[in-house]
Amino acid sequence: GVAPRALRSVQAWRFPQVSKVQRIQKEAHPEKETPQKAKPVPIKKRRPADELKEIAVAHVERIRELLNRLRREKDKPDPTIFHINQELQYLREFHGKDRTRFAMTVMQIAQLFLDEGMVQQAIACLKEAREGAPGDPYPLNLLIVAHAREGSLERAEAVFNEAKSLKLANE
Repeated sequence: GVAPRALRSVQAWRFPQVSKVQRIQKEAHPEKETPQKAKPVPIKKRRPADELKEIAVAHVERIRELLNRLRREKDKPDPTIFHINQELQYLREFHGKDRTRFAMTVMQIAQLFLDEGMVQQAIACLKEAREGAPGDPYPLNLLIVAHAREGSLERAEAVFNEAKSLKLANE
């Protein structure tokens, strides 16, 4: 599969067009003139599911590496936090309209944030995951845990009551 770093390096090496090059047209011969068929626009192939899964796992692993680096470099966290946010943005762009797969990936990242004690980042990821998979109880479960770790039991209870009203929680 294609690694996220490879995709980013390809994007980084795209240069803007500096000047326009005029096409050279052949001289028309009236006796040999034949109508040209328009070339069909190539259809963008959809990636296979296993390749999409590999790329999503690569994003999760990259964020795991960045969180490990953040733990080691506590004195200067800003560049690493910037890279984590950038990786999340790449993930959003990569998944595009495939919100369900994005929600699954972002839930894994939220779990990593919770494990590292980064509750606010986890809550932000879980809110995005809920938008992508509104019928999935797992983001609500993690959101309850995140609010409890944050110390806001009222918010945790509110999320639980919302899950009950959506019939996503057992009483």
